[in-house]
Amino acid sequence: MTRASRGLWIEKSNSYAYNIDCAAFTKGLLALGGPAVGGPAGPDPEAVFDPDKPVDLPDTC
Repeated sequence: MTRASRGLWIEKSNSYAYNIDCAAFTKGLLALGGPAVGGPAGPDPEAVFDPDKPVDLPDTC
């Protein structure tokens, strides 16, 4: 084992991107997305803070 290969390595991960510039994100960069109008589509906007509810974010990168 070489010195550079020591330590913790990520083998697999899952993520999502929201409210960012998707073109910049595909290049490995972060930038804010454009302004959006509206709010949560569901009847309970507080559900986003409930860890037992799934994260349903349409139109993400």
